[in-house]
Amino acid sequence: MIESIEQGPPALPSEEPVKFVADARLISVLGEQLIGSEKVGILELVKNAYDAGAKLCTVTLEGVPGLQPTARTLTDYELLPGPILEIRDDGSGMSKDDLIHGWLRPATPSRARIKEHLRAERDAAKERGSLDAFEVLVGKLKEAHGGRLPLGEKGIGRLATHRLGRLLWLRTKTADDPAEWELRIDWALFESLEGAPLNLDTVNLTLRHQIPSTEYGARGSGTVICSYGGRRGYQWTEAQIRDVGQAINALRSPQKAPTGFEPRFRTPHVPEKEMAPPLERVPAPFELVAIVDEAGNAELEVQFKPPAVLKEPLSEFKQEESLDLRRGKVSEWEAKNAEKDEPTGHVQQGKRPMALRRPACGPFFVHIRAWLRLPQWLGADYDLITDYLDDYGGIAVYRDGLATVPAQQAARLDWLGLTLTSRKKSKNITYYQLAGEVEIQQEHTLDLRDRASREGLIETAAARDLALLTRACVDQLQHYVLQVRDEWSKKRRSAGLSPATLRAHARVAADVAKTLVDHYDFRKDPLKLAAAIGGKKVAERVAAAADTLRRLTEQLKLQEDEREGLMEAAGFGLAIGVAVHEVGKLASAIASDVRQLHGSFGPGSLAAQTMESVLRRAESLLSEVQRLAPLRVTRGENARPFSVRTAIEAARNAFVNTLEDAQILLHVDREDFRIDGRFGAIAQVFANLFDNAIYWIKTEGMGGAIQVAVSAKDRTVLVADSGPGVSEKMKEHLFEPFYSEKSPPSGLGLYICRHYLGQCDATIRLARPAERSKLRGAQFVLDFSKSPAEES
Repeated sequence: MIESIEQGPPALPSEEPVKFVADARLISVLGEQLIGSEKVGILELVKNAYDAGAKLCTVTLEGVPGLQPTARTLTDYELLPGPILEIRDDGSGMSKDDLIHGWLRPATPSRARIKEHLRAERDAAKERGSLDAFEVLVGKLKEAHGGRLPLGEKGIGRLATHRLGRLLWLRTKTADDPAEWELRIDWALFESLEGAPLNLDTVNLTLRHQIPSTEYGARGSGTVICSYGGRRGYQWTEAQIRDVGQAINALRSPQKAPTGFEPRFRTPHVPEKEMAPPLERVPAPFELVAIVDEAGNAELEVQFKPPAVLKEPLSEFKQEESLDLRRGKVSEWEAKNAEKDEPTGHVQQGKRPMALRRPACGPFFVHIRAWLRLPQWLGADYDLITDYLDDYGGIAVYRDGLATVPAQQAARLDWLGLTLTSRKKSKNITYYQLAGEVEIQQEHTLDLRDRASREGLIETAAARDLALLTRACVDQLQHYVLQVRDEWSKKRRSAGLSPATLRAHARVAADVAKTLVDHYDFRKDPLKLAAAIGGKKVAERVAAAADTLRRLTEQLKLQEDEREGLMEAAGFGLAIGVAVHEVGKLASAIASDVRQLHGSFGPGSLAAQTMESVLRRAESLLSEVQRLAPLRVTRGENARPFSVRTAIEAARNAFVNTLEDAQILLHVDREDFRIDGRFGAIAQVFANLFDNAIYWIKTEGMGGAIQVAVSAKDRTVLVADSGPGVSEKMKEHLFEPFYSEKSPPSGLGLYICRHYLGQCDATIRLARPAERSKLRGAQFVLDFSKSPAEES
């Protein structure tokens, strides 16, 4: 029998106030897990001393269990369990109010308010068209903080003390108070893993006001923090201590260190000399300095001094250049929305308005040193330098002269994308060749903000722009490193021989050896060849050598075939790059229509119209692929007679949409002549020249021209554009692989063009002054005068 249950009326809707309640374990989560390492925690506390106006901050680490010596120098802590970590500064100290409403209140907004106020005032000043009032505000804030703007704004750096030890002893004093404030914390009180939940505000601490128990220096103020007792699972090693010491020694920028602030590190466990950066003792052969303004323009200087240990003579040089760093990667800087992205640059008479958006990061300074990791270049310092670069190589970010992203951390994050590009091409520069600094000033770069973990910058538009512009500086340096290395390599080896020449010489040597075996009397040996060759069974050895040389010619042919395949694959890759761009634009339009179609079902004709639009675009997509098909280069394509103009038109067809969008006119002369070659390869040559011309024209704004002048009499083609032209430093490397002013540098396009033209005995070069058209940009002459023509 089922017993019936009488159900009452349903509960009425109700409401009541609720609020977040912080669990005491939040301290553990923020302190131990948000602060990535002991080193990060210590650096955070040192920066807090800077914000407190300290002139000196001394970090002492001693009494580490298991490490020698065991004796201690800090008598205040001789009865406390090690390890002992003291951070002592002579800053302004903290008052009772500072401690209760600041230090004991995680994420307090006091410093954040300062930064937000600065950001708001800067934006208002930009709208007014004058930064004078903003500069006055910055000056007043610096004056109120001892000439500094506060670095911190999160309000959680103090929780690094949780990471550094089980127990904390804090003492602090202000100049206007004869007594000190003392706070002792056992972090175990905040653990609530067992039993009932423990609210953060129920953990009682004792704040004592007492006669000073330590010296506070000439200013009579400061803060002394001692974390001791260690933490389970975190054991100090000599390597970690050395790492911390080097990080503190590198905290101040070597270029623009703040005046009046000195961080020091002391420990008996590691010799002081081991914590000094060895790179200070070994000068770098390559050095770049760049001043980058708020528009992305750089005044750049690159200097090369060959190391004294280098045996091959190389000339030192200094190159100075002014350039727009955005032009190396236009796709990242194109203004997508004219209303949102403010154009930059001064519009000069006769020039089009810039189409590149303004960087969000603000101005900065770059200093980079580079080494070649080769014994011939480093000599006796090879192990010292390479070991240091392995651990600490990279480019650090300094804010107001103090490291905000250390070099090794920046390299681990691969913030410049160097790791990826070096994997793709071994000649590309890596973090492990570099030591450098990016210097930013807070008042000019307020949109660059640290992660709460203090490990890198928050991924914002400003951070991405800073990385793009810094990478462009590295690419400029790489150009000169590659140039010098290639020059040095050529001095170390004899002139290179083509594969065809090597095959011919190997074939001759093989034939001579076979003739000797067949016709020479090794028993009488009138030429004393046996003595010269040495060993027994001389005839058999010569026969084996002849066979090896014959196989060598086959191997060289195989390698040449592989090289041909690589070139053709790279050429097809260039065509694919064009196709992806054009087809991608159409695919995007189709997707947009489909999204519109999603909400258009129902009465009316919008759905039908949209369906027709989708159909038209799908047909256009098919047509687009058909247009690009002639650019594909295949090894199976046979040489055949064709009109050079048809190859030019096939290449032009691939850029119809791009030329229209960029408002670029491409004019082709009516003259024509015929050549005998692979149509796809020659079409790809013109496609690459057009692609380069469009890219560089767009760096100067919308609109421009490309001219193709065909001379049937001379059997030449001139391809000219209205872009900025070829820079002087690129002229001698235009047709060499891996040289490029794009970012990241590829430098295969013109190299492949020359290869394809060489297959039909044609050449490519820069136009001579008498050959140039009226356009001011890059101009190339393709010479087919020695190329086979169709027989009449």
